[in-house]
Amino acid sequence: MLRLGDIPLSGDEAYSVITWLRLPADVLISEIAVATTEPHPPLALLLYNAWGSLVGDSLVAVRMIAVLPGMLALAAGYALTKQLAGQRAALVALGLLAVNPFLIDYGQFARNYGLWIGLSALTLLTMVHTWERRPQRYPHWLPYIGLAALTGYVFYLEAFMFVAHNLYALVRIAKQPRALPAWIGAQVTLAAVLAPWWLRPALFNNAQDYTPNGHPANPLWAVQAFLFGDTLPTPLQAAPISDPANIITIAALLALGILVAALLVVLGHKSLEDTVFLAAHTLIPLLGLTLLTVITGRSYFDPRYIASAALPAIVLVSVAADQAIRQRPRIVWAAGAGAVALCGLSLWHYHTNPTFARGPDFPRVIELLNTQAEDDDLVIFNTTDPAFTYYYDRHYAHPGELVTLPGRFQADYEETAPLVEAAVAGHERVWFVPVRGNPYDPAQVVYQWLDDHRQYISDQWINQVRVYQFADWTASTVGQPVGVEFDGVAVLEGYRLTPSAEQWEPGITVYVELFWQPISQTDEITRVFVHLWGPPRPEGGILWAQDDQMPQNGRASMEVWEPGTLIRDAYALQLPADLPPGTYQLAMGIY
Repeated sequence: MLRLGDIPLSGDEAYSVITWLRLPADVLISEIAVATTEPHPPLALLLYNAWGSLVGDSLVAVRMIAVLPGMLALAAGYALTKQLAGQRAALVALGLLAVNPFLIDYGQFARNYGLWIGLSALTLLTMVHTWERRPQRYPHWLPYIGLAALTGYVFYLEAFMFVAHNLYALVRIAKQPRALPAWIGAQVTLAAVLAPWWLRPALFNNAQDYTPNGHPANPLWAVQAFLFGDTLPTPLQAAPISDPANIITIAALLALGILVAALLVVLGHKSLEDTVFLAAHTLIPLLGLTLLTVITGRSYFDPRYIASAALPAIVLVSVAADQAIRQRPRIVWAAGAGAVALCGLSLWHYHTNPTFARGPDFPRVIELLNTQAEDDDLVIFNTTDPAFTYYYDRHYAHPGELVTLPGRFQADYEETAPLVEAAVAGHERVWFVPVRGNPYDPAQVVYQWLDDHRQYISDQWINQVRVYQFADWTASTVGQPVGVEFDGVAVLEGYRLTPSAEQWEPGITVYVELFWQPISQTDEITRVFVHLWGPPRPEGGILWAQDDQMPQNGRASMEVWEPGTLIRDAYALQLPADLPPGTYQLAMGIY
């Protein structure tokens, strides 16, 4: 539950909240096609919907449905390892599971991955338990059938685990042939329960139309993710790790080495049944997803799509460590400490490096808009990321309008320009929040129109999110009133600071809007200066930042401007990174 309410929702998580939790249950059931286009089985959606009706859709609430099954997965992993190798191995497994970055990440991810991992682990535990206790009787398989069916209705790719179940069963049946009819009956029952949903023509039609959002086949990525996570610093892992060309790195090779060594140790010291159980449930999902990606030529690969295999992989390593520690305790303890250190480093890097955030830091973007925007301002967002909509609807303090542009995927300038023009009509100030790498607006046509037709006011960064402010060339309000006349040429009616002076700190850019009421025209070129004066600098002087230019950068030259119009005039002051504490003055004038 580390920082459960602090990490911003990703787009996928927010989609779950908006589509799975907020829809009325009868609407979700009547429009169950959502479960194929989404694409997840219906139980995941219905469980989330019921959960949301009970606890609401706050950030902590929507993630608790992943946390609780994740805790069940810890218990199941402990019990499963104890069944296979005893108490000491179970304690090792529990320790590794508790610090595993992959399981921690998806154990607090507001989608169905945590639920899937927990149910899949309970299914494995129940299956092993049944094989050890009178598997020849069909009624003993009913708990397994029930859990396996629930898991299949939560995540389709549990099918890879079903293949591993049957491979393990072949080895057990070789020694317990009387269990064959009961096992066949269990599998037939499971197939009959899953068939009404899994074999629907609509599912296959939607699967053909669905564009996967995974990556090319990259099995080493999954091996590293299962053991150490995939948020390690650059010296240990190349970025992006999803690119197969970047995967031959220290962390990936260490993870592969540990997994291979664990398989060899288990093969040499454990029974054939235990070896097949651990190897099959670790490797078959990995191989299955790799083959699916290669054969179809589609980007299906992502470790989260085989997340349930992470737990048996860690159990495998724990069982092997318990065996190896008897012969080489120092080596095993050193390797274990190194593995835990890598897990800790991965977690620390994930929580401190915004590059590895699940999504953009939209909470702080909304906080910025709350402090700087006004009620009649327009906010334009350039993609259909539901995370922004979630935070905007829940936390935006102004009744201002939100528009998503372009109107469709990769729309061109000619199509988008009229939409932007219509959206900004009637709004004096516009905030534009583009997302980097966004496929909806790769040519930045929204920014291009705003830059061509509105005055650029400010440009602020919130981690990897850029927040622009544009405004009309003329103004209806004056910000902070001043009312100072400059020699019969103009009256400085007021000014506005972005951000406010209370939020200034060394290194930031301060944006200053001046509001001029022209009185007369000048005979020569005239400039405006905006200076920041403060304590004496080491080299002398009190000027710490400045911006000198003609009004509106020459568009509203004092030689030609006309009285009767309130002119907005924007400037930018780059505060030095070494700006010392002290008292400062903002000076404005004409020369």
